[in-house]
Amino acid sequence: MYHSDDAFAMMLLTLPLSPMGDSTVRPLSFDELSALAGKLGVESEGRLSRLLGQDMFSLMRLFGIDEEYAYRLCLLLGRDMLLSRLVEDCVSKGTEIVTPFDEPYPENVKQRLGVYYSPIFFAKGNLALLDAPYIGITGISGIRTAPEVKKGIEHLLYTCALNNFGLVTGEEAGVCRLAAGYALENESRLICALTGGFDDFTTDEGHAYAIEDGSMLVLSTAHPAAAPNPAVSQLRNKLIFTLSHACFVLTTDLRRGEADAAKKKLCDYNYVLTDPSLPQNASLVNKGFEPVRDLSSFDTATHAAKWRRPLAQQMSFL
Repeated sequence: MYHSDDAFAMMLLTLPLSPMGDSTVRPLSFDELSALAGKLGVESEGRLSRLLGQDMFSLMRLFGIDEEYAYRLCLLLGRDMLLSRLVEDCVSKGTEIVTPFDEPYPENVKQRLGVYYSPIFFAKGNLALLDAPYIGITGISGIRTAPEVKKGIEHLLYTCALNNFGLVTGEEAGVCRLAAGYALENESRLICALTGGFDDFTTDEGHAYAIEDGSMLVLSTAHPAAAPNPAVSQLRNKLIFTLSHACFVLTTDLRRGEADAAKKKLCDYNYVLTDPSLPQNASLVNKGFEPVRDLSSFDTATHAAKWRRPLAQQMSFL
């Protein structure tokens, strides 16, 4: 994939270039990147490329930043050899690095989060899958999945597939892995968003087959060689919500950013499974989630007609 200078600058400023992180300099956070864009006079599309090739004193003079911050920016922007090495490694493995300045990047993510709060992600699979409609399913590991919930997930995915909705979910054991398994078994469209372990996940025989077959796309905001990290789950869940026409929270510990996603309207239609055996789920009803008592009786066809409306209105506007 061709990357513009703005995309290259964003990668230098924000990406972890090793699986263990960079011990010499901390990449910019979303807040820092957005504030820097403001200093540059950046509007809807970036001019981060203005930073490339500048020395510390030029950065201080041109953009009104102090010496410490200018030095940190120089260190980040000087990582071009490390970034080139990462890009080459990704190319050799068939992995893409997708930034908000790249054409395949999903517009709905940029619209919901803003360009400078939209994460760069590593991707393997058919990027055209990003243009299709999806429901999202989020959950956590460590909770036994009751037989009726398993049956409900299967019903939900089957009826969503009949209405042309694929699945976007995580890799966690439990409801997410169960839902992904159903999708793979039935050759439905699947986007799996990871918190790490990208290289291991994509080289698994079954996953590699689904990727090659074109039915699964794998995304990760973490370095491809980094291990799964629960600390990344809030950012990963933002991707799931923004990629979904409707999102279902099936299990939660209330620490994965679900309430914040509803507050910021990252997805128009949010649902939560209100099973008595999952008491923490109930608190999300007061956060803007529509309760679903039984997934097996969920009227997908009626709801799917609503889910399509924002997309239809947007297409009409354009």
